Amino acid sequence: MALATYHRHMTQRVTTDPYWRYNCGAYSGAMLIADATLGGLKGITGRVVRAMSSEPVPDPGSPGLNIPQVLNVMRKLHVEAVDMTGKGWDDIMDALNQQRRVTLSIDYGELPEV
Repeated sequence: MALATYHRHMTQRVTTDPYWRYNCGAYSGAMLIADATLGGLKGITGRVVRAMSSEPVPDPGSPGLNIPQVLNVMRKLHVEAVDMTGKGWDDIMDALNQQRRVTLSIDYGELPEV
């Protein structure tokens, strides 16, 4: 069985986006939306995801969008997604092995030094 796949990379460094420095979650969400719809929703960018979120203007104390905020935007657009927040690494690897798209939100300060 062949799987239909689609992916179009979006850069976060968009000079016309005033919040590009904080929109990594928004742009990741936009790419996830594009992938899930095989590119069927036109014009969805990180800037659009940010504007549709519960935080259209970044909170100075926590300027990025989190996974629940991105999932809420996906629901508004009627794009199906599964929230795996709190699941372990094995669950993430299983999803990847099933050819599923995954977006992660990582606090770099929590990663061990290599």
